Amino acid sequence: MSGAAAGAVRHRAVAGFEPGQCWQSFQGKRAFAFGCFRREQLEGDHRSPVGFGTGVNITNKSHCRLNVRHEKPCGKRKILRRGKREAGPDADGGVADQCLETGRAHRFFSLLQDGGGYSCGVTVLEVIQKSTEFLGRKGVESPRLQIELLLAHVLRMPRLKLYLSFDRELTEAELATLRELVKRRGNREPLQHLVGTVSFWGYEIVVNRDVFIPRPETELLAEQCWIWLEQSGIESPAVLDVGTGSGCVAIALALRCPAARLTAIDISEAALGVARANAARHGVGDRITFCCGDAFSPLAKGTRFDLIVSNPPYIPTEEISRLQPEVRDYDPRIALDGGVDGLGFIRRLAVEAADYIAPGGRLMIEIGEGQAEPARGIFGAAGWNVEDVKIDDQGCPRILVARRC
Repeated sequence: MSGAAAGAVRHRAVAGFEPGQCWQSFQGKRAFAFGCFRREQLEGDHRSPVGFGTGVNITNKSHCRLNVRHEKPCGKRKILRRGKREAGPDADGGVADQCLETGRAHRFFSLLQDGGGYSCGVTVLEVIQKSTEFLGRKGVESPRLQIELLLAHVLRMPRLKLYLSFDRELTEAELATLRELVKRRGNREPLQHLVGTVSFWGYEIVVNRDVFIPRPETELLAEQCWIWLEQSGIESPAVLDVGTGSGCVAIALALRCPAARLTAIDISEAALGVARANAARHGVGDRITFCCGDAFSPLAKGTRFDLIVSNPPYIPTEEISRLQPEVRDYDPRIALDGGVDGLGFIRRLAVEAADYIAPGGRLMIEIGEGQAEPARGIFGAAGWNVEDVKIDDQGCPRILVARRC
């Protein structure tokens, strides 16, 4: 049940979205042909999402931003009805012209809506253009980027290679698979559920509706944990992950800190099934003890940990209905709902973790926007000294670090 997210409210952005950075499609009639983009964009400016080769994690971090330069189309072309243009010196050139003249992409696009059959012969560029329009009308953020990632997934190629394959025709099987994925994305099913994985610090993590999709903010939480473990000097530190969800934090710590002994708890047996599979996938299944239960309930009295980490639910209950559909309808509610003020589980951690923290140990948790000062007060009243609140890439106080007074 790890974490909580928000889209249109005041907390985290939906995982897998960038600010809208898609190319113009001239209101559905044509998009820029390949030759209208500078060569350097293929070589440097189009940066893949973090770890795209092993999963999808589109962040809004500046170093992962899709950087697209808009350029004027090559030549002056007057668009006429029926998809034809005036004759000129470049009258027979370009993939975009083929799309305009044949209308194949229009057929593919219309069939996204009516669910009928379709013929082969649709190119990569045509699919990108028309699916971008479709997803945009459905309210999906960054529709161009979304279809590129889906298409790269279906074709089993790096996203950048699509730009070198604009005139490649899709097979009937590829079109059938892609059409279904685009329709599901148009229904606001998260991209990560469609491709099945997300990249967390470069590690491929399987996700589905049983677990919360890891966000970039939680990468900061994991990073702060392993930095402290490496600097602590503890030979074989004991680490507890409360609300492990997909297991992403525990797995990252196991891989980064080979000497650490980890325990991961979640209230959902289904989530633990995903976490166990992810741990086995990365070869650390024998180093993480998974327990099912509510918070600290599975632990024996007297058990102590050098580090307790948690990404708790922290969305106020009344705000959940206003979240983006990708979050509200697909992330487990138990991973979102932090009670009336969003601080319910944080209060539990402040009280209950005291019985399980080793002398000199640390507790690190993720918090929501605007919760830093209330959380400081909660932990201070429970006998903790809040050492620091780390700032995320968006400038929000995000990771609270505390030790016992």
